[in-house]
Amino acid sequence: YRFNGVEHETECAEGQVLHLPERFKIAADSGELMQFAAKCPGQIGFYGKNLNTSQTVELNADQPACMASMVKIFVLLECVQESQKGKLDLKEKLTINKPGASSELWTMEKAMFLMIAASDNEATGALAKRLGYDQINAMPKALGIEGLSKNILPEPGVLDEVLDKRIYSRSKLADQLLPQHGTARAMTAYFELLHQEKLISPAVSRRVLEQFEKAPMGFAPNAKKSGFNCIGKGGSILWIRPFRKHYNMVGWVGLATKDKTAIAFCIWSEWFPTDDDAI
Repeated sequence: YRFNGVEHETECAEGQVLHLPERFKIAADSGELMQFAAKCPGQIGFYGKNLNTSQTVELNADQPACMASMVKIFVLLECVQESQKGKLDLKEKLTINKPGASSELWTMEKAMFLMIAASDNEATGALAKRLGYDQINAMPKALGIEGLSKNILPEPGVLDEVLDKRIYSRSKLADQLLPQHGTARAMTAYFELLHQEKLISPAVSRRVLEQFEKAPMGFAPNAKKSGFNCIGKGGSILWIRPFRKHYNMVGWVGLATKDKTAIAFCIWSEWFPTDDDAI
């Protein structure tokens, strides 16, 4: 791979995660962070808030973008809420249909874990079907979060059509809250509510936190100060269609904590690699 005009090599075993050696300078302040962001070949947006001091840093924080698998946090919340109400038994079995494999029976508890820990799409689909898409899509409004699509988790096939239209649009910007789209500020609000134990209720908040803590995420290990633990959910889409233009999205929403310090954040990047300005 080429970095700053110089070619480098690294390797890993088949099936293992490839980590590029640390060659990236960590931003010393928000000004330097903005300089880094300006060099990004795609569209980028982020919002971060220190929940102790209310200090914020942001870029395109209110620009809607595709949230991809980050929206699975709302499926998790609906599962926990229904369980807390006694309307749902997490030991209930769901049929999980994996492409090219025989169907399996998983408990809802297992499906929830793999939805967050491994971003399992089949588990998410089975949970959404069991809970009801309408119930999940009503969650942002129930939380009082603005800046998220009314159809934050659309049924299968809807996002495909949305991305195709965006790829062939003139500006590529999502100037409205399309299905499965939202803003960095809005997504961050979820984890601020979680930290404040206002995600529906203190009891629900604590149970949601327990689910996230079962699958801690090492978000940007080379770009955060040592000692911080991170929970949250990532999202990515590599939308490659035969003989069509391409699209790539990657993002993360979460909560980083160290001692009594808590920082809620969301960052996303969208890239249309066949655009002349992105090459």
